[in-house]
Amino acid sequence: MAEVIVLLNRTLVAAWACFEVAHWRLFIIQGRDKLNLTISCTFNFTVLTRQIMTLVNQY
Repeated sequence: MAEVIVLLNRTLVAAWACFEVAHWRLFIIQGRDKLNLTISCTFNFTVLTRQIMTLVNQY
């Protein structure tokens, strides 16, 4: 179960960092690039969440 918690922690940190970068870049990036960045953050978060669920189901 410890590895699930570690992975969950990493996921949240990674997602937060991704969105922070996206937020910071909003001042520079406009339009489509902004959307792409948000989509990639969300996609990464979804993939990591799925991995966590797989791990949780093993217990």
